Amino acid sequence: MNFVLIPGQFKYALSHWFFACGLLFIFFLPAKLIAQNTLTVADGDAVILPSFSSVGCPYKWLNNNTAIGLKSNGVGDIPSFTAINKGATPITATITATPTSDGYAYIANSSLDNVSVVNTTTGDVVTDITVGNKPWAVAVSPDGSRVYVLNKNDARFAGIGTVSVIDAAQNEVINTFSVGKNAISIVVSPDGKKVYVANETSNTVSVIDLVNSVVNDISINSALAVAISNDGKKLYVTADGLLSGTLYVINTDNNSILKKIDIGLEATGLVASPDGSTIYLTNDYLNTVSAINTTSYAVTDIPVGQAPYNITVSPDGSRVYVSNLTSQSVSIINTATNSVIQSLDMPSVPQGLSVSPSGTEVYVTGYNPNTLSVINTATNQISTKPWQALANSNGNFVSAGIGCNNVPIVYKITVNPPPVIVDPVTTTVLSTQYGTDCPPQTVDVSGNYLKEGVEVTAPDGFEVSLDGVTFGNTVTVGSAGDVPATPVYFRLKSKLSAESYTGSVTLSSAGAAPVNAPITGVVTPAPLTITADNKHKFLGDDNPIFTVKYAGFVNQEDATQLTSLPLVTTTADKTSPIGFYPIIISGAVAANYDITTVPGVLEVISGTVDPPNAFTPNGDGVNDNWEIKHLDLYTNCTVEVLNRYGQKVYYSNGYPAPWNGKLNGTNLPVGTYYYIIKLGSTAKPVTGYLAILR
Repeated sequence: MNFVLIPGQFKYALSHWFFACGLLFIFFLPAKLIAQNTLTVADGDAVILPSFSSVGCPYKWLNNNTAIGLKSNGVGDIPSFTAINKGATPITATITATPTSDGYAYIANSSLDNVSVVNTTTGDVVTDITVGNKPWAVAVSPDGSRVYVLNKNDARFAGIGTVSVIDAAQNEVINTFSVGKNAISIVVSPDGKKVYVANETSNTVSVIDLVNSVVNDISINSALAVAISNDGKKLYVTADGLLSGTLYVINTDNNSILKKIDIGLEATGLVASPDGSTIYLTNDYLNTVSAINTTSYAVTDIPVGQAPYNITVSPDGSRVYVSNLTSQSVSIINTATNSVIQSLDMPSVPQGLSVSPSGTEVYVTGYNPNTLSVINTATNQISTKPWQALANSNGNFVSAGIGCNNVPIVYKITVNPPPVIVDPVTTTVLSTQYGTDCPPQTVDVSGNYLKEGVEVTAPDGFEVSLDGVTFGNTVTVGSAGDVPATPVYFRLKSKLSAESYTGSVTLSSAGAAPVNAPITGVVTPAPLTITADNKHKFLGDDNPIFTVKYAGFVNQEDATQLTSLPLVTTTADKTSPIGFYPIIISGAVAANYDITTVPGVLEVISGTVDPPNAFTPNGDGVNDNWEIKHLDLYTNCTVEVLNRYGQKVYYSNGYPAPWNGKLNGTNLPVGTYYYIIKLGSTAKPVTGYLAILR
């Protein structure tokens, strides 16, 4: 089970989880689930591990790295401590809490019909408990309170097997269940509620419901051995056939067969790894152990000694021990490499073997002569003493004591260094023109060992974004842990005044020193053009009112943005002769604009209207219209043309377009016509003759 520190919540979340579920509950969990708790904390965090010794199972613990802030060893609960790491890289410590109560080995003496209870600390026999006929195999409950002894009863293929239930506190049989013929293998479920027995001759697996005291059977021909997964969901059964054996995978919810795998004959030894990933079984005739992956069911065969019979696995899953009858040896398998790393010669023919809950010892029963041997797993040294009877004791027959979970509790605690935000070590330079969106620039933001993500805050005049589309004052990059280099976008805010801006982007995260990254920006003025409108006046008149046009305003602005309005002047005055005079613009000022002025022209004209006396509307593009100079200046004039009979052939108010010599779209004949041009109410009409030529 992995626990991950949530800053500020670790104490509450972890300790309350255990107590909410009931502290005793953890000791009925499958071994691998509680065997290793992986914790990641930060420098300065308070670490409070759950109490585990208050249930009656005392512990001693060792810490292999005191640099994390915890002393090297102790007895009972692990004290709370403040995690320490002032370096630049994580440091890791492994804390191993081991049950220290007296453990017991339950040795089934098949020739005496009893079970010897051996104190594993002193090696003394505490008592002998009478059970059924020919006890053959043993399974200890996960909490050590019950011991289940499988009795074969009479000779091979003869009697009905039984299971004697021993109360480990009183060392007496409190119940007996009948199973099948030639019952030879037994296992108890991780929750302690069921016992499974392989009955070779009855062709069944008996399922003992301990809660309801009911026995049911699963039909499997020639069942030899049983094992169960660490979560209790799958039962594994080996069985013999005519030419080969079979490994059955059974769903414990409904006792249905999930899968069948071909194996060798006489697979009497069967065990599941603590993490549930592998099944190990012996192949008697092949002198091998098969390691079977429980996901892919791929099989790896490992050569061992001759006639491998029984098998057991260490609590941490790193070693598998195999008893070889003919070789009179115990093979030790490294599960990481699936290879035998040592073969131990035994003083007698090894049969039953079981690893102690601490993983420090392997108990081996042997015959010819009858012995009980103990292998020190650290040194692989063997201590042996003569035994009083023929002992089989197949299965898991060593207990850590009542109330203990039979497995050391291991905490792997990693203390990360203080959170650090990586300094980008760069100055971001931005530039835009007033009224134009600023092209964004990116800065890589990263951090290590953070308790939360990095908050990026833009200074006044700037804004920040994670995607370069949506901008605001702040964004958060990443989350707790390491934050890889992540591009963050910066730009100047829109509609800023044209000037320079400087500041620092602030990078902050809980517990980490803030980082200030310099940023500068320039908003340049937008171009604005002011153009003077061309004007005219008659000779001797006052100058007209001058006007201008603007081009270039942005942000829907107008001339109200000018802090100083344009001054429009000319060199002409009332007495200026006919001619052209410049109209000059000066003095215009706008804070956010770079102003360019374009002068206009004032034309002083005589005002005399002198119509031409002929034109040639023949369509050759030359003199096709009656062009009257200056007449367009008299917007209220009227023009009237009469033929020689006094009939009106043309009339207009104003003279917006020169006359083309037509009447109602039809060319008038060549000839002489009379015109009357009235310039105004006070001016004398202009009259004369006009000839149309073609």
